[in-house]
Amino acid sequence: MSLLMLKEISRIYGPQENPVIGIDRVTLTVQEGESIAVMGASGSGKSTLLGIIGTIDSPTTGEYMIQGKEISSFGSREKAALRNKFFGFVTQDFALIPHYTVERNVRLPLDYTHMSGKEKKSRVEKILRELHIGDKKKAYPSQLSGGQKQRVAIARALVNDAKVLLCDEPTGALDSSTSSEIMGIFKELNRSGKTVIVVTHDEKVAESCKRLICIEDGRIKSDSLR
Repeated sequence: MSLLMLKEISRIYGPQENPVIGIDRVTLTVQEGESIAVMGASGSGKSTLLGIIGTIDSPTTGEYMIQGKEISSFGSREKAALRNKFFGFVTQDFALIPHYTVERNVRLPLDYTHMSGKEKKSRVEKILRELHIGDKKKAYPSQLSGGQKQRVAIARALVNDAKVLLCDEPTGALDSSTSSEIMGIFKELNRSGKTVIVVTHDEKVAESCKRLICIEDGRIKSDSLR
């Protein structure tokens, strides 16, 4: 059984008389443990596709199945629970809350669980150590470098043991050396069994992934293994 399966998915915005097509009849299967780069020009539909995969957005037409379950019937609460447990999100701008410490930013996904305070603390400290930022747990985002901020964002994405990491231009705000470090983290996570999907315009970032999907005008133009 596939981890994720999209069948003839379209996302259309705007009024019927003047529609804007975000993605157009996309069919895509993702197996557990894959690492996938999604490339395309600005406005091609990359981020729309990622939003639908992560259930942040809903398709206008088509079917989307996660581990064999069709999720169109899920309510907003069910989708929120699914997002929190199943997906980890990493964005270009880090999306950290500036007045929260590193520790509190990373703990956020756990605040929507029934986990004990002790277990939350243990999980946060463990993931921060693994990403080599354990010494920054009391720091605020403004006190961190770009690479450290992205490590915090990755820690937050992983703290609830997400199966799938969805990364939207995760190295877009970083220099080339730091970008390589961050992609090294994603490669290591993929080797450990995480499924990683990265939207990027950077060829070097795409080369870190084993599968390349190119999107043009909302449709998959090519889908190849490296």
